[in-house]
Amino acid sequence: MGTPTDAQAKAWPHIAEGEHVLVTAPTGSGKTLTPFLWALNQLLCGFAGLESSGRWV
Repeated sequence: MGTPTDAQAKAWPHIAEGEHVLVTAPTGSGKTLTPFLWALNQLLCGFAGLESSGRWV
């Protein structure tokens, strides 16, 4: 994996804010991996910057 796809780069900030996100993009653009990779990154790097009372599921 290299850099995020356009669809991922545009969706991640909204996912980070806890918004509901519907990503529409061509097949193979990384839609399915978008929320998973963001969450995985947060687990590996920590949740720095997120409020302690934020949305935890």
